[in-house]
Amino acid sequence: MPEIGVIGTGSMGKMLIRSFIKSRVLKPGEITASNRTEEKLLMIAEETGIKKASSNRAAVRDSDIIFLCVVPDKAEEVISEIRDCLTEGKILVSAVTDLSTGKMTEWIGRTTPVARVIPSVTSNRLSGVSVLSFDGILDDSKKEEITKLFSAISKPVTVPESEISAYSDIASSSPAFIAGIMKEFSAAAVRYYGLEQDTADMAVREAFTGTAKLIEYDYSTFDSLIADVATEGGITGEGIRIIRENAGELFSAMLKETDKKHKLISEKFR
Repeated sequence: MPEIGVIGTGSMGKMLIRSFIKSRVLKPGEITASNRTEEKLLMIAEETGIKKASSNRAAVRDSDIIFLCVVPDKAEEVISEIRDCLTEGKILVSAVTDLSTGKMTEWIGRTTPVARVIPSVTSNRLSGVSVLSFDGILDDSKKEEITKLFSAISKPVTVPESEISAYSDIASSSPAFIAGIMKEFSAAAVRYYGLEQDTADMAVREAFTGTAKLIEYDYSTFDSLIADVATEGGITGEGIRIIRENAGELFSAMLKETDKKHKLISEKFR
């Protein structure tokens, strides 16, 4: 397995480190991390046993595949700092929202294999989807190495770079969206029926967990599960009718707003 570098040990960098180790696809000694503030780096190093780099450049020098896990506003500064360390054989994989492979190559100043990944918080439980996109010069063996890492912590899906933002909304942002839907469903039941909030939250949470298991193990499509529970004209069927009549507009509005935000962030890199 190649040596891995992680630049940035905020929530994204820590999630990748913990998940790679938890899945046993990597040993702690195969990961080197760096961070702007030493305190966060020391915490994750003491927790997991990974190696600490004295600088971002040191992390790159000691690694074959480098994951860039910094906030968008710091991406250009960090890439400018490490670009002369991105020597032959090294690959830069960005988890930075809406930072294109073309812009990374421009900042590096020469042709270096680069890729993008949009992980999901669900990788903390070694599940969910990681969205991958590769540039045109990365060879198949290197793509397989990166894909193998994410196969251990999620289901990796490779998409054209033009589609990565859309897939990030339905794969990476969706845990928050789904939790938001569950919260509003529970709150509506409390308002309408006068239920106790904690009990309503528990019922919705358990129903969702059970539904996820049914979809994973017993039903190949959403419609097949709906058909087994909701008879036409029955109580559940009436609820499904309301969802079909109203939810499309809600989700279209939501995706319109997330798309606007993606474009706004992308503009900052131009």
